[in-house]
Amino acid sequence: MPSEIKNLITSFVDAMPISTHFTSSTHSISSIKKFIQSVPQLMSVVPNMDTELDGFIQRIMTALLEIRAAFTFDPISFISFDDTKFFSVVTMLRTGLRNTVFTDNEIALLSGIYILQTANGVESNVFPVYCQGLRDEFNKTHPYEVGICDRTLTKLGSQIL
Repeated sequence: MPSEIKNLITSFVDAMPISTHFTSSTHSISSIKKFIQSVPQLMSVVPNMDTELDGFIQRIMTALLEIRAAFTFDPISFISFDDTKFFSVVTMLRTGLRNTVFTDNEIALLSGIYILQTANGVESNVFPVYCQGLRDEFNKTHPYEVGICDRTLTKLGSQIL
């Protein structure tokens, strides 16, 4: 496993493992910020000033929570059930997948890929590394679900961005 992926996963698990349930937007923001700041490859494409970084995190937070709600047991309980857009995106992300519970590694990679997409970091050297890492993880954890990586990334790009 490349060091960029190890660092991303370790930082994710330290900041916001899937075993943690977010209890508020403040909790979510601080965890996302800790995650981003721990990964040099993400910090290289996001705004560096604290106020700009906070604004960026506000912009991406809903999508990261949608990914988390779709593929973990975190109910994101502070999101109102009246937020039909949030729950329709969660449902869309799950559609067509047999097993919708992903590992820390997979959620870390999906989150990193989404952050890079949003920050126009797809030109960075690490973007294809993260995409290949996600493909490798899915091949290990979902060996009989052909095309899961492509379907998930397509949904991620088309509905959330």
